[in-house]
Amino acid sequence: MPQQSPADPERPGNAVVGPVGIDYIPTEEERRVFRECNQESFWYRSLPISAISMAFTQFLISRGALMASGRFGSWPKVAFAGVFGYLGGKMSYMKTCQEKFKSLENSPLGEALRQRQRQQPPVTKDAVDRFHQHPQIMHSPLPLPGSFHILLQHLTL
Repeated sequence: MPQQSPADPERPGNAVVGPVGIDYIPTEEERRVFRECNQESFWYRSLPISAISMAFTQFLISRGALMASGRFGSWPKVAFAGVFGYLGGKMSYMKTCQEKFKSLENSPLGEALRQRQRQQPPVTKDAVDRFHQHPQIMHSPLPLPGSFHILLQHLTL
């Protein structure tokens, strides 16, 4: 499998590409971890959370705490609970999957995740103390341009 150098002459504009770009082809071991994560997240998180949320929603409807639709009955609310239970289960397993990829030795994807983790500053006791001394900082709204700038900053990381 040919690996592209960071400045590949075949790329338009000789653009610099990170180790994992949009055209990245995962290794066989990474594919195995993807399949494993997909199956485990479904069986251990998505299916149980979805089933429990659907059963609980149906229970609330049967007890009168939630109103069933006149036209569709309880189906829309139960389906909504199932979909969000499924998504919540998948999302709750993401950290576990990231750790599995980080543990792969010869994986460009694992290396990219390890580098990303090294770039994030650790939460220090001083930062926690400052938050507890000035909690209003977290609750004060930011002006729109600053908020937009921060959002863009997080999206590009």
